[in-house]
Amino acid sequence: MKPDTRQSPTPQPHPHSSASPKQLDAFAARLIRRKARQLVGRPGFTRSDRDDIEQELALKLLKQLSAFDPGEAHWHVFVTTVVERYAASLLRDKRAEKRDHRRATSLHVLIETGDNGPVELAETVGRREQDARLGRDPRSDEERAQLAGDVADQGAGFRVDAVDTTGAGDCFAGGFLAGLMRGMNLEEAARLGNASGALSVSRLGSVVGLLPFDATIEWMRAAQVVS
Repeated sequence: MKPDTRQSPTPQPHPHSSASPKQLDAFAARLIRRKARQLVGRPGFTRSDRDDIEQELALKLLKQLSAFDPGEAHWHVFVTTVVERYAASLLRDKRAEKRDHRRATSLHVLIETGDNGPVELAETVGRREQDARLGRDPRSDEERAQLAGDVADQGAGFRVDAVDTTGAGDCFAGGFLAGLMRGMNLEEAARLGNASGALSVSRLGSVVGLLPFDATIEWMRAAQVVS
């Protein structure tokens, strides 16, 4: 009998395995598209920049893949951190560019308008010019609908009697990150964050009302949801 010389196919690393992923998965692609939509309309970014923003975020994430260590953080946490930080950097750079005094023009400068003679620039500025001057690009109805869908995807809240709202935001953030670290998707992690915030405000003291993870999940199943 001849020995079997066929080679087994080389296994491809999964994003959550000990090896670093070689390409971006669906989670990363969705997050990049969502973050690009959020940046469009902010000062300095227009709809025409959306594809460029997505490419820049993707390239930045690809360059950082070698730094991913599953022993230190969950893949979703790593991706979210890299994308959020670089998006904040892009926005910060645009704001610094907008503040460059060398590009500023006084609205009180006189300009010629033809038969009406010279008038101040401010008198000729309409909504479109104001948006252009401030670097704004108002979202279309479709983009606003997409953004509303993104917000809705983050999960519904829970009805509780609020006693003390101190620390509610911190508790939401802690619950959200705990969900991501346990392998939840964004919507599931956001619901866990909402539950943590709701439990927090239900008692006097920022963390007195919090429950262990398993007890929180049981509470979520029985709690009244607010859409």
